[in-house]
Amino acid sequence: PGQGRHAVTMLAGLLIAIPGFWTDLAGLLLVLPPIQRMVRARAGAWVEPRMSRMRMPGYDPRGFSGDVVEGTVIRVEDLRQEPPEPPRQLP
Repeated sequence: PGQGRHAVTMLAGLLIAIPGFWTDLAGLLLVLPPIQRMVRARAGAWVEPRMSRMRMPGYDPRGFSGDVVEGTVIRVEDLRQEPPEPPRQLP
């Protein structure tokens, strides 16, 4: 419930801000709750099938696959033996 309500309201404000009779009329219509519900229902019916088919790169719903490479992490800071130089003083 309430999904997309703010997006439709923001679209209405954007249409009202764009100069022109037809954009103002469309923006004012989108402010009305029955019109908002209709637009949300149609937009949801259009977006939902596309989102369910969309795949995220690197994500496999069946699990992860690939080779595991074991090793040890060596940080460059750990290898440095010399102390850092003191900060310079301004004259």
